[in-house]
Amino acid sequence: MLDLRLVSPLAKVFPDAEPVHALTLKKGSALRGEKYCFQLAYCCNTFVRGPMKLEVAESPLKKHIRLLRVVNVATARMGDVVMRKPEEQVGFERTKPGLFPDLLKDDVQKILYADPFVWYAVWVEVDVPQNCKAGRYPLSFTLFEDEETSATVKFELEVIGAMLPPQLLSHTEWFHCDCLAQAYNVALWTPKFWKILEKYLKNFVAHGINVLYTPIVTPALDTAFGEERLTTQLVKVTRTKGKYSFDFTNLKRWIRLARKCGVRCFEMSHLFSQGGAKYSPKVVADVDGKKDQRIFGWHVEALAPSYKKFLDAMLPELVKFLKAEGVAEDCYFHISDEPAGDHVAQYKAVAAIVHKHIKGFRVLEAASHTEYFTEGLIALPVPCEYALTQFLPLDLPERWTYYCGGPDLPYSNRIHTMPASANRIMGTLLYVYEMDGFAHWGYNFWNWGNTGVYCNPLSSEPDPGFHSGDPCLVYPGPEGPLDSIRSEVFFAGLQDQRALQLLESLAGRDAVLKLIRKTAGKDLQINDFPIEQAFLHKLRDAVNNAIKKYLKK
Repeated sequence: MLDLRLVSPLAKVFPDAEPVHALTLKKGSALRGEKYCFQLAYCCNTFVRGPMKLEVAESPLKKHIRLLRVVNVATARMGDVVMRKPEEQVGFERTKPGLFPDLLKDDVQKILYADPFVWYAVWVEVDVPQNCKAGRYPLSFTLFEDEETSATVKFELEVIGAMLPPQLLSHTEWFHCDCLAQAYNVALWTPKFWKILEKYLKNFVAHGINVLYTPIVTPALDTAFGEERLTTQLVKVTRTKGKYSFDFTNLKRWIRLARKCGVRCFEMSHLFSQGGAKYSPKVVADVDGKKDQRIFGWHVEALAPSYKKFLDAMLPELVKFLKAEGVAEDCYFHISDEPAGDHVAQYKAVAAIVHKHIKGFRVLEAASHTEYFTEGLIALPVPCEYALTQFLPLDLPERWTYYCGGPDLPYSNRIHTMPASANRIMGTLLYVYEMDGFAHWGYNFWNWGNTGVYCNPLSSEPDPGFHSGDPCLVYPGPEGPLDSIRSEVFFAGLQDQRALQLLESLAGRDAVLKLIRKTAGKDLQINDFPIEQAFLHKLRDAVNNAIKKYLKK
């Protein structure tokens, strides 16, 4: 017996459980230029030694379909859910460590197998062409266990005759060059590194990430006091008899490669340590003929005259370079990540050193305390989603939010314990709250906690330092990035936001909010939204149907 089901992309198909709660799909709709995804879940009662075969029936969309094998990853850190009372754990996928479906591998035609009574899934992507003719397209999938045993499922995708509009949202997922170099055992800024970097940047942009964290100095992030991360400093520093000079060759190549791949904006890496701005970041320099000397770091306090002298020398030259390169208007600066309420005085002191050199540039900072904006220290504060409502009354030039390893339910996040619907819903919430930007810290953070030591995210011994599903959206494959379900689901949420914006251009914002309210049965709040798989499918279908009606007028 072979059991084959067509289920929602928001379902998590665990190997040890029949997906009885997975929403079974028969049809859906998409706009031109949109990526539409769903899953094929299957199980059989025999061991299949040879590779199974999955066939896609002839269809005008067949050549635009991509099949990916869903692979389970080891999950150890379960987030805060395990600390809750049993009655407070409602809504989470699971509360114990184990295997969670996430990794996507492009090897369906080579490796497709089954153990008896174990559930597997294949991820299906339909990249709807921008010139696709509007209409209904039947899709059929047949899975062969052997020559005599097979199962078929059918799906109908309606293509709406309107183009999914371009993404307006600024979106950053911090890129970690040290992890890339360590994963592929290549030296920074060598031809091999640039080659692998380009593959990741193309993946980065293809998933709606358009703001690139740029290590002008080695990032002062997620590093234990006294430890250090691999040097990734783009700006070459030379100090001769106390006088500084700077070489921006690698930074120029970085910017031009990123532009080529479609990156829109750049974030200059933080100029002071994380969570308090007490120390200088790691900086290496050639000093009086001695190469790669560590001149700043944990051993030099943030307000030390020597570090101020360095910034007074570097920042004017950096600003001049960015203007000459034509990217000044597309750059953000960072001072210190996540300053707390009792860090205001220290932040103010270090910010004064920087602000005088970067007039006209925007300071973007993960900061969840309003005084950083009201006192003029941070032009673009990025509050964590739990603090977002405190910032809504403020007259901000751009509105951003973020999450990291927390919070979890009832907020949106992408950690493994949470339902995928709580990941995708962020796109709709970004629309409801009229957000201009979204930030997250982990596109490819593959270090072992705060040690700076590489930790393969595909290892059976996952990183114990961060909640599973938080540090990265991609995995290191032999030839380049391997995608995750979490990345695809979040991108689907960004497509939802774009579809809502398209409908707003046709019907007005009030009508769109009314439609969301009607579908949800209530006003959506940052910490109050339906987490059922069916809700987001119903909402997108309602939005697409409304767009279709306007096209007929």
